[in-house]
Amino acid sequence: MSRFTTFSSFSAFASPCLMAVTLAACGGETAALPGHFQPEISLPGALDPEVGAAKPEILPAVANAPVSGATARAANGIWHAPLPQDIAPGLAVAPVPSTGTFDATSAEAPAVEDTPAVEDQPAAPVTPFLADGDVHTYTSAAWGERCQGDATPSCILEGEFGALFGDEGLELGSEHTLRLTSVRAINDALPAASQADVLTEDLVNPGASRTNALIAEVVALSLNMALSDRQLAGSVPLCDLRLASGPFAGQSVEAVFQFAQAYAGGFKGTGPLDRLSPDEIAGTLREVNAAGLGGVSSGFLHL
Repeated sequence: MSRFTTFSSFSAFASPCLMAVTLAACGGETAALPGHFQPEISLPGALDPEVGAAKPEILPAVANAPVSGATARAANGIWHAPLPQDIAPGLAVAPVPSTGTFDATSAEAPAVEDTPAVEDQPAAPVTPFLADGDVHTYTSAAWGERCQGDATPSCILEGEFGALFGDEGLELGSEHTLRLTSVRAINDALPAASQADVLTEDLVNPGASRTNALIAEVVALSLNMALSDRQLAGSVPLCDLRLASGPFAGQSVEAVFQFAQAYAGGFKGTGPLDRLSPDEIAGTLREVNAAGLGGVSSGFLHL
């Protein structure tokens, strides 16, 4: 059944896309900022509990210190000292907050604020957005339309059906299966005439009156993924994209598809997602199938 195989649990849905895409992540060492001191020559900036103020420290003699102005600044949450060549030997200096400076010739210093270290602050999540043309999908209703002058997805599928699904055609499900052996059979089966449900028998080329909303959305998603795999729709593999919201948020389209086709075929696991209703799963697939209508991203999928 090619990629459309039956799995026994959601955790097993990790089959790779037929065509994967590699996303490079930025990396590398973090360079020290020019003019900043290393920690071994910084002042601790401890507070004196008896007076509740910054406790002055004596700067030790340090060789080969980087050149900067005669000010003390905070870098990455660590208090750093002024340059030794700018301070008279034995002069007491105190730390200053990252928002200000002070003259190194004075023992007076602004109040020290409790500024967390940069590395302790959680990084904001980054969600790469899709540009128009990256993803191109069709609804189950569109897949139900017969080819008419290259205006429907069926026109694209007619020349590719055999290469995509072989002589046996498209087969989906688990305990029970649905098999569609031609583009015409797909047109006849979609859109479904009944509400979302699971299959209770094996079906071969059924009409729309015998399919349901859930299996119809599974069929539509399998076709959208097939066109994407063949680079016939969109520029980014649909199977690699992830859902931005809903009960499957963070899951790949591939994993959601494999779960949905097993569920639609009558397989019932014990995980929390197995407790979703057929309507809820069909609703999620409907949003995926509408995520790139006309090549315009709805925002429901991301890289």
